[in-house]
Amino acid sequence: MSFLPAKPALALFCITAIGFGCSNQTIGTHNSPPQATITSPSTEAELDDSTVIFAGTVADSEDSAGDLAVRWYDNVNPEEPLCEGNPDSTGYTTCPIQQLSPGNHLITLQVTDTKGATDEASIEVIVTVELDPPAVTITSPLSGFTYFEADIITFS
Repeated sequence: MSFLPAKPALALFCITAIGFGCSNQTIGTHNSPPQATITSPSTEAELDDSTVIFAGTVADSEDSAGDLAVRWYDNVNPEEPLCEGNPDSTGYTTCPIQQLSPGNHLITLQVTDTKGATDEASIEVIVTVELDPPAVTITSPLSGFTYFEADIITFS
């Protein structure tokens, strides 16, 4: 058997000893896309507007986890990543966010392998604003006083 590369990813195989003819066969590489999963918070979580930590895992059958690139983004401003970088050696990645604007957000974790293949996982969260309850004080009438039925009492 002889192997003669004609072009990149194209080879000519001949089996001359048995008398078979030659045929062109294409040899290519396959790249499985990576996988992204958001693990926290839960789907459709209601969050307050303080710090939220988004967490997820990424994996790829051809690349080690540390070689993958991750990007977290929000549909409110998808051009500017919330966080980006590389996961740890196990594929775990986090994105702590402070002060998300109130309302619905679609948070997406995107992973890219070394050959450019990508995968995404998304989660919808609702950000609520915790307001301090209003304060109410009764200054008049004073507590403990006794009033008669005919008295006019002014509340303030």
